[in-house]
Amino acid sequence: MLLSLFAGASRRRTALPGPVFFHHVPKTAGTSVIKAIRALIPRRLRSTEEGNLSAGYVQRLVERGLQPGQFIYGHPLTAAALPLRGRTRIATLLREPRDHVISNYLWLRLNREVPDHEAAMRLDLRAFLLARPYFAIFQTGSLYAGIGPAQLLRAEDLIGQVPAVTAYLEEMDLVGTVDGVAGFFAELTRLLGWDTPPRLRHRNRTRPAADLREALAEQFAAAQAEPALAPLFVAEQAVYDRARSLAG
Repeated sequence: MLLSLFAGASRRRTALPGPVFFHHVPKTAGTSVIKAIRALIPRRLRSTEEGNLSAGYVQRLVERGLQPGQFIYGHPLTAAALPLRGRTRIATLLREPRDHVISNYLWLRLNREVPDHEAAMRLDLRAFLLARPYFAIFQTGSLYAGIGPAQLLRAEDLIGQVPAVTAYLEEMDLVGTVDGVAGFFAELTRLLGWDTPPRLRHRNRTRPAADLREALAEQFAAAQAEPALAPLFVAEQAVYDRARSLAG
């Protein structure tokens, strides 16, 4: 899903609020939200590390002093979100797990420079997930990466971290899902100080052909039945369900 920039609304900002940290989980419409926010905020208040956030970069931000109205965003690497907890308002977006898995898989197939491109091209979705099980619990892993003290080596180790991840969601100031991204954006702009948030127009990426969507859905269902993958899908769904309840 892509979002155009805002239209037809006031851009008047109230007094600058505290800093806001957007924990960007890949393939959740976050890039489009970030582009719209960047158009609202001066460069001096935008903080990222080329779309990522390392622990060292974030620690330097904190040491320099976080600023009113600052927008910190990116994909947090190991422990990068820890210094921001309790110091910023935190927001994130998640996506329905099957849609997320399929979107991620198609993105990997389109991008030759990413490490898993070759495997995604060579394998169907079921076989790819068996070979790369992390992608079955990817959103949970992306959230845990920011708060975990160390990188986990096995995808199944993330199952035991579901309570920590859901607790992280519960402490956030704003949690959204892709199917409600317009409302999420409106609330995020309010956190950043706009009393009348801009509106967003929606436009969708070209979707896969109907026969491809059907084939991928069947392959996803087959992956869900795999004993090695089923617990990962259950954990991912639990995290998404908690996010959806918080968004609701």
